[in-house]
Amino acid sequence: MTKSESREIKGFLPAICMILLGGFFVFSAITKMIPNVNYFDFTIQSQLGIATSLSAILARVFIGVELGIGILLIIQQRGIKAWILKFSLALLVLFTLHLLILFFREGNDVNCGCMGDFIEVSPIASIVKNLVLIGLNIYLLKQFKESRLFKLNHSVHYILLFIPIVFIFLKDPISKKHEILWENILIPGTSWENDANLKEGKSLIAFLSLTCGHCMAAAKELNVMKSEDPDLPVIAIFQAHPEQDKLQEMYENFEAETGPMQMPSYFAEPKAFVEELVSLGHTGVPVIFWVQDGKVFRSVTNANLNSKEFKSWIK
Repeated sequence: MTKSESREIKGFLPAICMILLGGFFVFSAITKMIPNVNYFDFTIQSQLGIATSLSAILARVFIGVELGIGILLIIQQRGIKAWILKFSLALLVLFTLHLLILFFREGNDVNCGCMGDFIEVSPIASIVKNLVLIGLNIYLLKQFKESRLFKLNHSVHYILLFIPIVFIFLKDPISKKHEILWENILIPGTSWENDANLKEGKSLIAFLSLTCGHCMAAAKELNVMKSEDPDLPVIAIFQAHPEQDKLQEMYENFEAETGPMQMPSYFAEPKAFVEELVSLGHTGVPVIFWVQDGKVFRSVTNANLNSKEFKSWIK
């Protein structure tokens, strides 16, 4: 390889590194939007302990900024006095400090939310990733001092940063959470009417079927959570059966598989049970809802159930 070829390769290397750095920002922003922003909204609220209304705004602004910075880096923009590279470095350092706090507070068996609910990443794995990106960012700050790459007007930089933020708000507008009207679903005249956790505060409410194997597995996990922390607001909602004797038999068979239910359990009208699930975007069970003041904040299956995440949220 000649010296001129070597210099040419070295000249392209910073540009390639900038594309890689920007690509990570864009990929991270996109994963936080799959299927929507709700999980990242939940992550901000539970990890930072802020109000729902504020977390909804911050989640969208944050993803928009992340997407905008990524796009600017991919198209080789560094900004006046390299503010774009400095800003991306500051974000990475801030993320890493937050992850360290999360690790010491919650351990390493939680999803840090760095890639939303699409890819679960532990705090340590994300810290390692960020350290690599920080090194790449510092390298670019040093290499790009004498860059002659094309430059956009600084006003265009701000526009390109602002547009993704607007896009996120348009794609996932802040809307009212779905409120579950229990009086339209649960069988009247039963003890559910005296359970304040259905309508007040934060609770974990599982929609289950008495004949579903996955529901039995979910109930076992919930029983463990409840037995470990009896004050944890966990509730089971079962689809009822028209025949009372048959329903009792099904419930006994269910408990024979799961052990005695440690949580309050209530029965819903069969048709209303299905209609409520469908209105919440689900066609099967088990589905476990994070509910705040009677309104659905988040939903997961038992495969994605993480007791630490829930306990962090209800603090």
